[in-house]
Amino acid sequence: MRLRTSLRGTAIGLGCAMSAASAVERHGWYVGLEAGWVHVNDTELPAWEYSEIQFENRWGALGTAGYAFDGNWRMEFEAGYRNNDVHSILNDGTLTFPADGELTEWTGFFN
Repeated sequence: MRLRTSLRGTAIGLGCAMSAASAVERHGWYVGLEAGWVHVNDTELPAWEYSEIQFENRWGALGTAGYAFDGNWRMEFEAGYRNNDVHSILNDGTLTFPADGELTEWTGFFN
């Protein structure tokens, strides 16, 4: 029982020390860039009698720029892009190939 209490106290002490170390305020301008793999699930458009549309896996990117004020307040803008080509389209069970088209998405976010 005493060992368990001792270990719990050590874990709590380390957690508080790590929280204090990560609580350092940073302020000023910052930028960020992210990129990754984008997968789009198969979809359908019943109004156009497309029973299944399959997309190729591609890439996407996200850029961030902002300013961090004192007191952990921030103002930032994010912009993103992704593009997936259409792989195939099933039209009521009949394969339409080669499919021509793409799904392109631009996003923007102000926080």
